[in-house]
Amino acid sequence: MKNVFIVGIFLLAFIKLTTAQEQVDLSQPDVWLNYLENDQLKINYKVAACHDYTNGIHRKVVLLEMKNKTNQELNVSWFMKMYFNDICKTCGAEEEYTYSIVLAPNETITSTCGKRNIYHGLVVNLKHLDLPNPTQITNFELSQIIIEE
Repeated sequence: MKNVFIVGIFLLAFIKLTTAQEQVDLSQPDVWLNYLENDQLKINYKVAACHDYTNGIHRKVVLLEMKNKTNQELNVSWFMKMYFNDICKTCGAEEEYTYSIVLAPNETITSTCGKRNIYHGLVVNLKHLDLPNPTQITNFELSQIIIEE
């Protein structure tokens, strides 16, 4: 009976650590918040206003940060679910919205506004700030996260 209880707790912890939050907090700008953390990987996110004054593009985005907590190279892949008014608009398009990144041992990769991100999938465009009545993403989820050493 004790073994069943231990296995049950392990499974619940594994599910919690390998699945994303159901609703992220998009109300706190410029504050890094924890999205997911386990023994191998830590993912943080932050809402930011990004301004490209040269091209006249102004966006509200989510910037992601991934930290390899191990001494091994990690290959991380995920499917980005994006919700508009609580309806997933990327569901069913896994091929187009699945991303991967390789993290060197103990490496942290942080997306930024300032330069074109070479790491696809680490920036989520929430809405255009320079357009009247823009469509806005109300939630995002990193789904099907796979971490391989």
